[in-house]
Amino acid sequence: MDDSVVRECATDAPEFVADGDSGGSGRSGWRSFFAYDESRLFTHYLPLTFLGLVVLCWLRAFVPLAIEQHRNYFSSDFDLGIFDQATWLLAHGRGFITVRGLPFLGHHLNLGLLLFVPAYWLGAGPEFLNVMVVVALAATVVPIVMICRHYRPQQSWLPLAISFAFLYSAIPQDMISETFHPEKIAIPFMFLAVWAAVTGRWRWFAAFVVLTLIWKEDLAFFTLMLGLGVAWKRDRKIGLVTAGASLAYLALATRVILPHFSGGGAFYADFLGPLGNTPTRVAGNLVRHPKMFADKYNQNDGTGYFVNMQRPWMFTSLLSPASLLLALPTYLINVLSSQGYTQDITRHYVTMPFVASAYSSIRGVASRTRPSIRGALALGIVFITVWSYQSGNGPWTSRYASGVWGLHHDAHAEVIDAALRQVPADASVTATYRIVPHLTHRPEVFSWPNPWMTTNWGINDQNPRDSDRVDYLVIDRAMVTDDPYKDLLRRIEESPCYSHVFDQSDIVVLKREATGCPV
Repeated sequence: MDDSVVRECATDAPEFVADGDSGGSGRSGWRSFFAYDESRLFTHYLPLTFLGLVVLCWLRAFVPLAIEQHRNYFSSDFDLGIFDQATWLLAHGRGFITVRGLPFLGHHLNLGLLLFVPAYWLGAGPEFLNVMVVVALAATVVPIVMICRHYRPQQSWLPLAISFAFLYSAIPQDMISETFHPEKIAIPFMFLAVWAAVTGRWRWFAAFVVLTLIWKEDLAFFTLMLGLGVAWKRDRKIGLVTAGASLAYLALATRVILPHFSGGGAFYADFLGPLGNTPTRVAGNLVRHPKMFADKYNQNDGTGYFVNMQRPWMFTSLLSPASLLLALPTYLINVLSSQGYTQDITRHYVTMPFVASAYSSIRGVASRTRPSIRGALALGIVFITVWSYQSGNGPWTSRYASGVWGLHHDAHAEVIDAALRQVPADASVTATYRIVPHLTHRPEVFSWPNPWMTTNWGINDQNPRDSDRVDYLVIDRAMVTDDPYKDLLRRIEESPCYSHVFDQSDIVVLKREATGCPV
């Protein structure tokens, strides 16, 4: 084959972590980037100005929603209540998350929450965590620009298109309405780690890998695959060290730290159900019973899940299919899981596949040698984002007023406000799930019907707390729908050990007056 053809094919070939050969990675490139040049008005300054406006409009839409959603009682115990209490406990030298029934180090390795402790010393709470998700997603625009500039330094229209799709497609909007999860804060660091990898800035690479891993232990799957990509395309030693360290961190977290502190292993160890609860059992079952895996994949519509990941990018991510390997382990876990919510693209489990798809789209479009093709693909990405705008939940969509956000502090919310004023700041409380995140700045708050009936508590509902520890109950009767829980609430209300201190519009506050009363 002619050498020129080989070189052209190598240039266009999709790559896992591409070589840093575009000419846009040098430090002098950034100095020239910020130096005013009238010839760059259309190619850089105009698209970047538009990008700034796009980000500001997006922040203006979603920061207030992230705050009001919580204030209007549309957040919940799982998982905002868990992480808010965890951070408050860390700020006060404590560590047992009573919302979840697990110690801080027995739930997840969310070490990044320690960075929020100073804010909690100053009075931060659930609204702060929700806003941090919005800020993290908006900040991801910066590494997107940096990666696009590395591959195609001649113009800045591509990062505008990718950033617009990233912010205004449905998945990031659903990430916000789902409320806080630590892995969402890792998203800009994941992109920055990729940028450092493709530009060969290895000290920055190490820093961003660490800043990714501190938010949740399973992000090690992403850094593991990134390390393998670095070993393949850039630097074998650095890549293998990164992959090995990621694998060791994941093993340390799931096989040592979480089991030690939880007293029963990682609570999600059984997510794959009959496929296995350890890597060796999964591998063994895959060899012996491959049809079982294929059936689970088809049952969970693994192909549909994959297609939904690529749709926001007009499938341009498939132009660099090897880059999608960054999320391969997470993708397989999600689509093979026996927990249906891992296949739900509105949930936080989509974080790593979405990041991988976004990077693959950048790489796929940037690898086209003809500017006209790149421009057409970028315009296509913008078009598909605008065309599918109703799939999101922003103020411009029909889902906006569908009950996702809780747009008004209505009369029911006012009643809950009044009920919460009856509860002392240091009291131990049980509350229904929508009310729990408003009571998490205390050592003990339980999600109803805990601790009387253990539900979603600890590992397999073991080691419940004594119900005599609870001083107050704040219950929204409308949220108590199961007959066993209704009967339990009735018995507690009729017990001589409890008195009604508030009862209005189905919101009841009960105060313990004595202990030892059977219910």
